[in-house]
Amino acid sequence: MPSPRTSMVLVCVMALGLLLPDSAKAQAGAADSPEIGYSGLATFDIQVRDRSESIQWLVEILGFEHLFTEESMNWAEVKAPVPGVTIGIEEIRDRPIRTSNIDFGVKDIEEARKAIEARGGVFVGETTDYGPVLVARLRDPSGNMFNLFQGK
Repeated sequence: MPSPRTSMVLVCVMALGLLLPDSAKAQAGAADSPEIGYSGLATFDIQVRDRSESIQWLVEILGFEHLFTEESMNWAEVKAPVPGVTIGIEEIRDRPIRTSNIDFGVKDIEEARKAIEARGGVFVGETTDYGPVLVARLRDPSGNMFNLFQGK
């Protein structure tokens, strides 16, 4: 269970994006640091104990697509079912891994949960109601937390 502070931060971050009117979201996206020239792509990285096991879990449970594996770097990437988002997977064998939290918005959290459970995914507890959002959590085989959230 996340700490109360972690839960509050999670709720605030998600609520900020969910509560903005669509016009404000569009303006924010268009006006945010135009001099930097963001491309609309994002790669998040996770550390794992067994890269093959993690790739299999992400593909079979969450519906990601395996893009490539680079053995010489202990690295692989999978494409999330969200436009422009990939997850880099770094296999760590010689030291403790750093676990990550990655959050994905879904249209219907109960339907998403049923679909993931049907694929063999196991959630950490029940879906939690944080007021403006519902959150369901699951961990990959290395302990990285994948959170699904739905705005109300």
